[in-house]
Amino acid sequence: MNIKLQPEEVKNVTDIALKIIYFLFGDPKKIRSNIDFSTRFHL
Repeated sequence: MNIKLQPEEVKNVTDIALKIIYFLFGDPKKIRSNIDFSTRFHL
């Protein structure tokens, strides 16, 4: 069996994955700034 995803399907999968990540972890930009913030204070 050879399963090929069409570009639209791949986009849908990534959109869903991003929605899950947003739901679990919040906005990636906020996460990144939080990590920068915490590492800055730990160093």
